[in-house]
Amino acid sequence: MTICRALLVLLLAVPPVMADQPSAREQARALLRAGNQLHDRGDYVGALQRYREARALFPTFKIDFNIGVTLEAMGRAIEAAEQFERFLARASTIADSSIVSSARQRLAALRSRLASVSVRCSVRGAMIAVNGGDIGEAPFDGRVYLRPGTHRVAVRAERYLRFERELFLEAGDHRVVVAVLRSDVAARPPRDPAAATPRRSRGRPTPVYKRWWFWTLVGAVVAGGVVGGVVAGTRGDGRVPSGELGTIP
Repeated sequence: MTICRALLVLLLAVPPVMADQPSAREQARALLRAGNQLHDRGDYVGALQRYREARALFPTFKIDFNIGVTLEAMGRAIEAAEQFERFLARASTIADSSIVSSARQRLAALRSRLASVSVRCSVRGAMIAVNGGDIGEAPFDGRVYLRPGTHRVAVRAERYLRFERELFLEAGDHRVVVAVLRSDVAARPPRDPAAATPRRSRGRPTPVYKRWWFWTLVGAVVAGGVVGGVVAGTRGDGRVPSGELGTIP
């Protein structure tokens, strides 16, 4: 009896560790509040760090709005536009339409100052690069935001000739580049000479004219006749991420 009472006292003395630990959602909410306070004080670097930490703990796309506004305040227009794009792509579930409306207005303002390009390529897996940096593989449906000026788009894939195009984009321009890749004949594997020579199948019957009784019945020898055929064929197979700072609901 004494042992049971001792065990009971021991169990009651153990702190409820799991109950005291905040959930990832609660930790993210605390980080988001801290980020909002830093943003209000003009500490955008600190606010951005808190927002990203919050998103890592609780990856809700709503934090993208806060990140976008902060990046915009820091003068990082391209990254801010990418964040608003990401936010709006999933914002249909948000009840507060004022935040969505704000994101659209901010993105429209950024687009008027920036340029953008979209790249289309029918060769799945082809690598798309802009100004020497890879942005992703085809199919690639997003926009690439750029500063106004001259830019180079390139697309490459194995056994295809490299596609390149230089563009001059002004503020507000959006250009769609359709990359048509042409087969690189030199990159094709060499032909096997033996494969080009047709072989007679083992089960093919002997032609009538090669049977001994045929000539016996005809009673004559036909010289100079050549019967044969070779059929040769080849086929060439050419290959965007906060003001009205939101909170986590």
